[in-house]
Amino acid sequence: GEEGAEGGVKAVEAERGMTAEEATTRDALHIESLESEEDEPWSRHDTWQIPVFLKNGPTMYLQVQTTTVAPQIVGTLSGKVALLLPTVGADGAESLPVLDFGELPVGQDRVVAITITNPSERGTNLSNEALDPFGAFMVLKCPTFIPADSLQTVSLVFRPKKEAAFKEKFVLSAENGNRLRFLCVGHGVSPAFSMQGLEVDAQDRIDVGDVLAGSQIDLPFTLFNKSPFEVNYSVDITKLGETNFSALAHLDVVPAEATVGAESEQGGTLTFAPDVESLSYAAILKIIVPNQKEKMEWRVVGRCWRQAIFLYDCSQAAQAAPLNVHRFKDQLGADQPPPAIALEHTFPQGQAEQQEAAEHQLMLGNCGDKGAGELVFENLAEAGKLGFTLEPPGGKVDAGQKVPITVKYTPPAGGALSMWNQVTLKGSLKGGDPAPAGGAVSVALRLKGFVPRQEDA
Repeated sequence: GEEGAEGGVKAVEAERGMTAEEATTRDALHIESLESEEDEPWSRHDTWQIPVFLKNGPTMYLQVQTTTVAPQIVGTLSGKVALLLPTVGADGAESLPVLDFGELPVGQDRVVAITITNPSERGTNLSNEALDPFGAFMVLKCPTFIPADSLQTVSLVFRPKKEAAFKEKFVLSAENGNRLRFLCVGHGVSPAFSMQGLEVDAQDRIDVGDVLAGSQIDLPFTLFNKSPFEVNYSVDITKLGETNFSALAHLDVVPAEATVGAESEQGGTLTFAPDVESLSYAAILKIIVPNQKEKMEWRVVGRCWRQAIFLYDCSQAAQAAPLNVHRFKDQLGADQPPPAIALEHTFPQGQAEQQEAAEHQLMLGNCGDKGAGELVFENLAEAGKLGFTLEPPGGKVDAGQKVPITVKYTPPAGGALSMWNQVTLKGSLKGGDPAPAGGAVSVALRLKGFVPRQEDA
C-alpha cells in the first residue's frame, strides 16, 4: 500500500519539476512515512522536523505530521508536460492554473483539449460543475468515467459573443474528492482586416476602366490581416446592370475565399472580362470577414467598347442611367458601323441667373494597345458664340490613355426676355487599334444653357 501511494505521489512531484536542491532539502527534513491503518492505499502519512532559528538563542525544532493523497485524476494541456495544478503563494493564497484561449474574433470557435490521467489502481466516476449557459465557454466533451491507469480527454470551446474579456472556473471531480480546477480565460475581439491595391473613390466605387469587347483586365490587390489571429474571409459579388452575351461572369475575384494567418497578407486578383459594348457594367463587391466592424463593400463599375477610341459622359447622373431596352446588343455584327454616340447636358439655370459659369466633364480615351485615336468637332465656333466652349476642344489620344474634356458654359449678355441657348456639336472618333468599323464613330453633343434677361435692356 505504501509503495503504491509513494509511487503515485512521487510521480506527481516529478511532473511538477522538483529541483535537486529542493529534493535534498525535503530529504533532510523528512523523518518517516507511515502506511495508512485504513484501506487507503492512495494516502501516505509523513512526519517532518522543521528547524526554527532564533536570534541570539538556541535552535528549536517543530515536528509536523502531514497526509499526502495520490490524486485519482491529474490534467495536462494536450501535447504539454506541465500539470494543471494550483499554486500557493508566500501569503498562503491559492492561485488556480490558467487555461488561456487567447484572442478570438466574436462569433468564432476555438477548441482546447485537456488530457485527464488516472494514475491510481482503480477507476473512478467523474463529474464537472456546469458552466454558465450564457457565458463564452462550453464543454464539448467530458467523460463520466475513467478507468485505472488510463487517459481521457476533456474538450472545451471558447466562443465569444461580444468584444470583452471572459473568465470562468472549470471544476472536474473524482469520487474521492480529488478535483481538477483551472480558470478559462479568453478575449473576444473584432478582426482588423483591410484591402489595398484597388483605387476607391469618395463614393466607395472601384472603376476598373475601359476594355475592348472579348478582352479582360486583371487588377491585383492585397488583403491585410492585422489581427493577432488567423481570419477567414469570403468574396461575394452581386451583378448589376449589364450582363455578358456569353452568360460568363464579367467580374470575378480569385481566390474567392481563404484563411489569412495572424498579421499576414493574402494576394488577390479582380478580373473584368466583358464581351458586349456597354457603359453599364456594375457589381457590388463584398469581402466578408465574420464579425468585423468595418464594412468592406464597394460598387465596381467598368465599360466595354467595340473599338479602341471612346467618349462618354462621366457624371454620376449619366453613370446611373438605366439600360436602354432597345439596344439589341446581340444583333449588331462586328463589321457593322457602330451606332452614333449621342450625349446631352443642360447647364443649371440657377447658376446662369447669377451670371456664374458652369462646367461639365466628358472622358475621351483609347483602350487599345497601340495606335493613337482622335476626336474632331465640326462646329466649335458656332457653339462658342452661344457661350459653350470645350477644353481641350478634342484632339489626339494615345493608346492606354484618357483625356478629360471640360465643357464650359458662360452665359452671354441677354436681352429683354430670358431664353435658352442650345447647340448640337457634331464630331467623330477616328483611329485607334482596332479602329471603328466603317472608319469612324459619329458623335452628337447636345448642349443647353440659360440666358437671363438683361435688367436694363
